[in-house]
This record gives sequence, structure tokens and C-alpha cells, in this order.
Amino acid sequence: MFNNRLTHFNKNLPIYGGVLGLLIILQGCADTPDDEKYSKIEGRFPKLVDVPDRPHALSAREIDQKKHQLDADRHEAEKLAEQNHQMAMK
Repeated sequence: MFNNRLTHFNKNLPIYGGVLGLLIILQGCADTPDDEKYSKIEGRFPKLVDVPDRPHALSAREIDQKKHQLDADRHEAEKLAEQNHQMAMK
């Protein structure tokens, strides 16, 4: 009996899928938004002239300088961390 129902379901599966798809499409179309909601958009939006220019690419020298500064900052931070650790251990 179960096998008979399963065979019936498998034969009608494309119909069930089509009906389900149609119901999903109709549900999506049921609530159309009012045109007035979108015709009166409020707010100040930027114009193309308001957008800043793209920053220039750094030269190899500038990159090396920044890298050197970051390495120096890191070394200083490690030194301060070690000093703090030593003070905490006392």
C-alpha cells in the first residue's frame, strides 16, 4: 500500500512542483508596493563631483619609509611591553 502511494506521488511530482512554483510566484506578486512610496525619496545624496579623487599610489621610497617607521614603532612597543612586564614581576 505504501509503495502504491509512493508511485502515485512520484508520477505527480512534476505537477506538485509546478503548482508550488506557481503559488510562490503569485505570493510574491500579491503585495505590490505603492508607487508613492518610491516617487518621493527624501534625503541628500552625493553627486559625482562630491566624491573625492582616488588617493595616489605610494612610491617605493614612501613605502620603505612607512615600513621603517612601523618597524621602529613595533620595536618601541615591544621594549615598553618588556619594561611593563619587568615592573609587574617585581
